[in-house]
Amino acid sequence: MPHFVQGSYRFEAGKIICVENSKGGEDNGPLVFTKPPTSIIHDDDLIIPGPGNFNLGYGLYLSAAIGKRIVSDTRSKMAHILGFGIFLDIHDRERLGKCREEGLPWDLAKGRDTFCPMSEFVPPGDVHDPYGLEVYLEVNNEEKALSSTRELVMGLEDSLQFVSERMTIAPGDIIGVMVKGTEGTLYPGDRIEAGISSIGVLRAAVKTP
Repeated sequence: MPHFVQGSYRFEAGKIICVENSKGGEDNGPLVFTKPPTSIIHDDDLIIPGPGNFNLGYGLYLSAAIGKRIVSDTRSKMAHILGFGIFLDIHDRERLGKCREEGLPWDLAKGRDTFCPMSEFVPPGDVHDPYGLEVYLEVNNEEKALSSTRELVMGLEDSLQFVSERMTIAPGDIIGVMVKGTEGTLYPGDRIEAGISSIGVLRAAVKTP
């Protein structure tokens, strides 16, 4: 059963909602897409590309697991967060490019099993300021990004509001907001490591053919 972990507890995972930067998207807001819970893997698990796929993209997201139902008029939306974590949006770059060109859904490019490495979550009380956290990302021990959560494409409160106006956010759902400048490319054999202070470190490797 797809799940996420917080402390000694396992929670059944719902939909994974990704808030990504967008130019001229709906209402000039962010671009939002979902990944299935079956795409979740955990720290030190393998990312498994599709047949003949040697070019994967990635992006780093600050994520929030939801503990209580959120709709558009829910007050104090941040109080409904169960915990904070990290996940990586892994995707098939070639297929995603074709989907964008042809106006097709992104599911087959982003929703494959193993395409959402996810850290353990920490309680909100362990994260004093979700906008003041240091972020780093390395591929094969080479620094690819050094940033902070001040560089989110949209604030968490605004993201929860934007998404909840368009769909209910249910307990067990996970919403992630991308950190600007953390996109890149992975190839078979690559090892990726991402960390956010006060939350933890996430590691994964791309399986070789």
